[in-house]
Amino acid sequence: MSIKKNTVFILASLLSCFGSVVSQNSHTPSLSSVNSFIPPVWPVVILERYEELEKYWDKGHRVVTLKCAFSSSIKASGNGKLIFHGNTPVGQSVSILHSSGFRTTYTNIEINPNLKSDSPILAGTEVGKCAKGYFLWGAKINSKEYFNPLKLIVGKPQLTPWAPAP
Repeated sequence: MSIKKNTVFILASLLSCFGSVVSQNSHTPSLSSVNSFIPPVWPVVILERYEELEKYWDKGHRVVTLKCAFSSSIKASGNGKLIFHGNTPVGQSVSILHSSGFRTTYTNIEINPNLKSDSPILAGTEVGKCAKGYFLWGAKINSKEYFNPLKLIVGKPQLTPWAPAP
């Protein structure tokens, strides 16, 4: 029973981290593409929320900081093509281009040495290992438009009653 309570708490926490999950705007992929995405880690524990910014050049937190157990797997959240893996000013990073045209990024990870540039990546493929106890998960529509990556795994929520097991 505690597993169900924790799952409900995690999902409720996930939903409360961004109020506009139901609304569709220019920073949200289509819901048809959302259904095939999975969380890059489980459980999803948010250390720092995504910050919606008015202008792309505004200073702010354009990614979600997720907690991960040291050396645990960080997985690709969706199918796509590996377009970058290497060092950035923030840390080691992997970037995957998805068929819908947007990309996801996974930063501050120890990159999986078996990854090859321009190779296909399936959802659930290990892109790296947790190196610092947290990593940065981002999503972009193009080089300037970011959106909250949690929208990929939550989509349009439908709340249903839950009763504890007898």
